[in-house]
Amino acid sequence: MRLEQLEYLREIEKHKNMTRAAEAIHVSQPSLSEAIKRLEEELELPLLERYYNGVVLTEAGQQVVQTANTIFQQLELLQSNLNTLRTTQLTKSEEILLEVAPFLGNTYLFQFLQACKQQPQWIIKTEIHDTLEIINRAAHKKTPFGIILIEQDTLQKTKQKHPDLQFHFLKKGHLKAVLKKTHPLKTLKKIPLQQLAQYPLLFPKNGCIPAQQILNQYYKIDFVESAVYTMTTQFLKVENGISLTSSVILDYFQNAPFDDAELSTQEIEIFISTDAYLVTTQTTEAQPSLKHFIQFAEKYFFNPTS
Repeated sequence: MRLEQLEYLREIEKHKNMTRAAEAIHVSQPSLSEAIKRLEEELELPLLERYYNGVVLTEAGQQVVQTANTIFQQLELLQSNLNTLRTTQLTKSEEILLEVAPFLGNTYLFQFLQACKQQPQWIIKTEIHDTLEIINRAAHKKTPFGIILIEQDTLQKTKQKHPDLQFHFLKKGHLKAVLKKTHPLKTLKKIPLQQLAQYPLLFPKNGCIPAQQILNQYYKIDFVESAVYTMTTQFLKVENGISLTSSVILDYFQNAPFDDAELSTQEIEIFISTDAYLVTTQTTEAQPSLKHFIQFAEKYFFNPTS
């Protein structure tokens, strides 16, 4: 016995006619007749009395329809209760801790949090930590989410060291130079590392530590760090310095680096990736509401204006 057969019998009882019943439920009359025939064979009782001008239910048919009405009422009630439960779960606010690397916290974070406010099921709390600290905290289950900048070779080594961590790509980036438009190196298409080392260098504080290590260890380039825009822009303009910054950060400002019209960007000779990733754990991803947050973050960073 199938629900479909019970629904067919209810329509026949309603219309008292096989043709009109078939039209009402959008099936052919032969299909309707065959379904009722199989139900009668299964129950070993006739359910209809067939006449030239229509049909009527037998006593057994009436009992089946009465029971079917109760079943469908209960199904409608169940569906209503489930819809209410679903709505309650979606609107229930869940507190989420999001840790963000410096400079990312000063740029994309504010707009991202504004977008999150349109999702009432989340209450986002944020903390600023450097990239390696976020990775270590995620590995030790101290934070469910972190947004980091990381160089690709370091990313692969991190995945091997912490197999439970999951990295969701957000935005592609690489290291670029920020300098005054009147800087002597601005005329070059790409700035050689040897010439970079001749000028004061500034790096976003703990922004992408692997990139810092590459420059320092392999190319013997020293730098100072800053986590404050005002210090950065003053350093570049007064000291004739150069800031090495991820294009992920620079894309946020679009036309004027750090919102300063006197500054511009320049490629450097070596390519060092500084991609943005959302780092989390397999345990976090197993929770449906948190998995939805991951999907939301991915969509936002791919298309932040949506």
